[in-house]
Amino acid sequence: MPVTFPFAGPIVPATARNWRDDVHFIDNDWNNHFDSTTAGTASVTPIADTSGAHLGRVQLSVTSAGTGSARIQSNEGIIGLPPFFSLWQTNFSPAALSDGTNRFYMQMGFTDTGLTSDIPANGFGFRYSDNINSGRWQCFSASGGVASVLDSGQAANITKNTFRVYSPGAAGPLIFLVNDRLVGAIRDNIPTVAGFFSLSMFKSVGAAARTAAFDYLGYYYVRGNN
Repeated sequence: MPVTFPFAGPIVPATARNWRDDVHFIDNDWNNHFDSTTAGTASVTPIADTSGAHLGRVQLSVTSAGTGSARIQSNEGIIGLPPFFSLWQTNFSPAALSDGTNRFYMQMGFTDTGLTSDIPANGFGFRYSDNINSGRWQCFSASGGVASVLDSGQAANITKNTFRVYSPGAAGPLIFLVNDRLVGAIRDNIPTVAGFFSLSMFKSVGAAARTAAFDYLGYYYVRGNN
């Protein structure tokens, strides 16, 4: 049975921390809230949202033949998960899917390293490529180079999808949702080191440009009483 996730926005504004997005993605002030890195023929660019559903997006692009990577991340990090309720979320749509001719890797979540085709040594989130998990989104959590993964059961598509990970505390578990549907939980290898919330794209082969647009990047947590 589908499970509806109840927290679509800030949980308790007076006791929540969040950074996101829409306005900053269109007023070029986003780089005061996020850092970006690129390698090869890649770019990170704010773009208009032609659907009118939101104010703006940021686009990661690898623009020509060969390899390249683009990454946007929070300019504030955390050390592991906080000892209370926390939520990470983003909204994502690629312009085209990965395939054997033009293969790329997506990773979204919390990580201590940049993106390659591998799971980071420490972090959690969602990842995708056509040659990973049969093209379905894979959920992961990793600590000290040891990872736990699960199949979300959700095939990648070019429609906007909402991804969320929440945890009740520092020890997890990590609860994964796609479009407000519970897709699984991971209880092992919860990261405890410092890292950043990021969205990354790494293209490994092919002559065609590949792009992916994110509507927001958010992190909320409820502080304790002390």
